[in-house]
Amino acid sequence: SEFGIHAAPAMETLRRWLEPEDLRLDSPGFLDRIKDEPKDKVNAMLLPVTGLPRDLEQYVGFTMLVQAEGLKFGLEHFRRRKPHCSGTLIWQYNDCWPCVSWSLLDYDCAGKASLYAVTRAYAPVMASFKPLADGAVELWITNDSLQACKGEAVVELARLAGGSEWSQRVAFEVAPNSSAAVWRGAAPAGSRELMLCVHSPGGVFASNRHALAPLKDLALTRSAQPRVDFERIDPGELRVHFEAEAYLLGVHLGCAR
Repeated sequence: SEFGIHAAPAMETLRRWLEPEDLRLDSPGFLDRIKDEPKDKVNAMLLPVTGLPRDLEQYVGFTMLVQAEGLKFGLEHFRRRKPHCSGTLIWQYNDCWPCVSWSLLDYDCAGKASLYAVTRAYAPVMASFKPLADGAVELWITNDSLQACKGEAVVELARLAGGSEWSQRVAFEVAPNSSAAVWRGAAPAGSRELMLCVHSPGGVFASNRHALAPLKDLALTRSAQPRVDFERIDPGELRVHFEAEAYLLGVHLGCAR
């Protein structure tokens, strides 16, 4: 029942603990930090999802994305199987030294993309999509609380370039400690321009999405420029406002030390 996926630490963590000349994919210093054999084992998962990286910075982004997507996929699947599956065990939460490993939190306590994906996938109430063999897709609500949950879900077939093909409101009520399909619909499997999304206007669950094609094949708008504003809350806290017209994949904030 134990499983995990390798990912690099944050780029700033690597810069802190590696010599400048080792900040490349083929350096002995970097390869010694990979806690797996063979050192390129992760390539088997990178190839179908992101493709292979050109440099170390892309390696960090690609491995984090693959780890987050893989753990998200597994956790959602197992939670939908409730009560036939009642738990999952991820290896591993954190690191005892700066390395490329299965951890969600790197040695410097920087959260990898997987930390946020796993947090959403482990929420007491979770919405997830299940693709079916006949090409249809189901929306499932998993309720681990001891009270019934009900509300409204908005299912949307969103365009990656902005806007949507259609949007549908779905009323749901799910019994305590159970998991159930609450919607079934058609989605164009293999579409590079569309993404199936769901959100809860009432905040019952975190937003989620289902890609209809491999991430590396999505028609992302590379020229899209996000608008970012920073608001200082106190000396140790910032609030970041982020907005974009098109869908942006794998957005993350970094902090130079």
